[in-house]
Amino acid sequence: MFLAALRVMNTFLAALHHAKPPLTKSSFSVFFAASSTKQSQPTATTIAVSGEEGRQCTCDIASSIDCLDVIRCLPQGGTEAHQLIALGVATRQQIKQTEYLFVLTNTKKDEGITPIGKGVQYSTIETWNSWMYNHQLPLLTNPKPSIHVNESWYPYCLQHGLQGRACFFGSLNATEDFGELERDALVALTEKESLGRSNDGIPDQAVRDIQRDIALLSKSSPEERTKLPALGQLLFFAHIGRMRFRRQPSVRDFYNKHRATIWSKKLGKRPSKSTHSTIQVSLHMRRADSCNHKQTGFERKASPLDSMAQVSGKRLCYDTNVYVEALRRIQTISGKPTLDVYLATDHAGSMLDEIRDRFPDDFYAWNWHFSNYTRDTFEYEGFIDGHSVGETKQAMLGETAVADLWHLSHGQVFVGHLGSRFGKVSWLLATARRNTFVPFFTVDGHSFCCEIDEPCGEMRPYITSMENCMTFAHDLVTKDRIPNYWEVGSHVRKEVAERLGKKFAVGERVQGNWHMKGTYYSGVVTATSPGSITIQYDDDGSFETLPIGSVRGDILPVVGEN
Repeated sequence: MFLAALRVMNTFLAALHHAKPPLTKSSFSVFFAASSTKQSQPTATTIAVSGEEGRQCTCDIASSIDCLDVIRCLPQGGTEAHQLIALGVATRQQIKQTEYLFVLTNTKKDEGITPIGKGVQYSTIETWNSWMYNHQLPLLTNPKPSIHVNESWYPYCLQHGLQGRACFFGSLNATEDFGELERDALVALTEKESLGRSNDGIPDQAVRDIQRDIALLSKSSPEERTKLPALGQLLFFAHIGRMRFRRQPSVRDFYNKHRATIWSKKLGKRPSKSTHSTIQVSLHMRRADSCNHKQTGFERKASPLDSMAQVSGKRLCYDTNVYVEALRRIQTISGKPTLDVYLATDHAGSMLDEIRDRFPDDFYAWNWHFSNYTRDTFEYEGFIDGHSVGETKQAMLGETAVADLWHLSHGQVFVGHLGSRFGKVSWLLATARRNTFVPFFTVDGHSFCCEIDEPCGEMRPYITSMENCMTFAHDLVTKDRIPNYWEVGSHVRKEVAERLGKKFAVGERVQGNWHMKGTYYSGVVTATSPGSITIQYDDDGSFETLPIGSVRGDILPVVGEN
C-alpha cells in the first residue's frame, strides 16, 4: 500500500495482533501485499480497511449512504486507536514541515456571509488544490469581518485584534491545538516503553514513511493520483481540513463552557477514560431552516441515493426514529454495552427531551454529550445565512456552528447528513482526528462525494476519482447561472466531465479557472501533462497549473473582463 497513513496503520495492527513483532520494512511490505485491493473491480472511490484476523471491510463513498458494517474493522483496543491518532498528529506536523511555500492568497469577496460549514469546506478544497497543483499552502484564515462572528464577545480576539473568522481559526502553520483525543493518545504512547521512537511515541520509521509519502503524493500528476488508494487520499485531504480548522483559544473557551453530558444509568457511574465499553458516535440531526422550520411531517425513512437534490427550500427533515434506529444498529454491530453519543442539532435540550419521552430505554442506556446553548438561540425565521436573522443571532449561530463542528469531530462513527456541508466537514474532521475511516449512515440520500445540491444518482457516473469526489464544487467551477437550479439542482459535474476529453496544445488560447474559484481569465497554454495544464494569463503574465476540468476553450465571455 502506498500511503503511509494506511501502511503504518496496518503495521501497527499486525504488531498488536501477532505478538508485537518489530516494526521493520519487511512487515511493511507484507501488509503492502495484504492490503492491496483484492475485491472484484473496486471503484476509484472504494475505501478498503483491514481489521482483526484478516477481516476486510469496504465502502464506496460515492455510491453508499450506509457504511456502518465497516465498524467491524475499526480498532478494538485503546492502544491501536492511540497509535492511529498520534500518527495523524505526526502527519499534520510533517505536512507543515515540507518545502512548500506558505503564501497569502486573495479570499472570496462574499466570504463574510458564507455559512461556517461551507467556508471550512471550501477553504479545505482550495488549500488542497493549491498544494497539489501549485505546491503552495495558503497561510491565513480570511481576516475580513463576518456576520457570523462578533469579536467583542471574545477577549482573546480583542486582545490580538482578530477580525472575522481569524477570531475562530488560526494560521495553517501554527502549532496544532490538541483536544482530549490527541492529548490522551500522545500521553498514553509516551508512557509506554519506546525503542526507536521519536519524542511523541511515533516510530522513527513511520515518520520517514510519512515524509516520503507526502512528497510522492504532492508531486504526482492528477492521473497518477487516480491510482493511489482511496483511503490514503481521503486521510490526507481530511488532515488538510483539520489544519484549516485550527481552533483559536476563543473557540476552546466557548466550547468548554457549553459542553454538557447526561451519563447512562445503565453503567451506574461515569465511565473512566480507559474503558472500552463504549463506542463514540457523532449524531447530526437537522431541523429549523433545513425543512422550512416545520415541526411535524418529517420523513419516516432515510432517503435513497436517487432522491432529489438538497437545494434550499426543498431539503427534508427526518423523524427522530430514523436516527435512533441507526444508533441501535451501531450498538449491535460494535457489540458495545453502551454508546457515547455526541449530539449536534438546533437545540439539543429539546431533542433530548423527545428522545427520552419516545425512546426511554435507549435514552437511559447511552451517554449523551451536547452543547447546552439556550433554546432561544435557535429561534429565527428564514435561512441561517440570510440577513433577516439579525446580526446578534447570526453571530451566536456562528459560534454554535463552530462548537458543534468540533463536537461532532469526536466520533468513531457518524450518523446524520452528508447532504450538508456542515455534515461533510464534521465527518472529515472526525476522520482526521481518528486518522482512519469513520463509518457513516447518512439519512438524506447523499454520499460524501456527492454535492449537497446535486441529484446524486444522476451524477454518480461522473465521480471517477477521489480528487473529483473530495474537491468538486460547482460554484468553484463556474459563477454562471445554472438553469432550473432551484428545481433540479446542479448538473455542472456532468458538464465538466464532458470537458475532460478536450485536448489542448501549447500555444493555444484558453480560459483558466483562476485559483479554481469559479472566475475564468484568458491566457495561453505553456505546458501540458497528464491531467493538468499550465497557463500564462494575459492580464498580469502570471502562470498557474490547473486540472484539465478547470480549463475551457477561449470562446465564452470572461467574468471580470470588459
